[in-house]
Amino acid sequence: MTRIVLVAASTAILAAATGSAHAGVNVQGAYAMQLNKSCLSGSGPSTTVEYGQASFKLSTKALTITGFEDTITPSNTYGTETSVSTVEPYNYTDTTLTIGLFVFHAYYKAVVKGIATTILFGGVDPAGCIETGTLIQ
Repeated sequence: MTRIVLVAASTAILAAATGSAHAGVNVQGAYAMQLNKSCLSGSGPSTTVEYGQASFKLSTKALTITGFEDTITPSNTYGTETSVSTVEPYNYTDTTLTIGLFVFHAYYKAVVKGIATTILFGGVDPAGCIETGTLIQ
């Protein structure tokens, strides 16, 4: 009985959080971006932080990401930094943000003139890694 109540409470909290996305919101323009990725594999944990600029072009649904990526792995305790420059298709709904083929849960906040100026997103990618990100205009 206790487990059912906890699951119901967790589900209600999650529904309230995901249900608070703004209907009719647009994702466009340039955002400061930070993406965190944590993975656990047979060789141990790895962490990647990507940061820079994410530019969303609404007319073509193209996302251009430029910046840097820092990665720390068990065999690379001091980390590596590489530059990032990529273009991916994107799409969104009131509760999701799709980048490439990966669909993130999304929460849009501070909507100004129909454009989300703050976006929080995250999910588990196909490799089983946890990815979370923040976009701020």
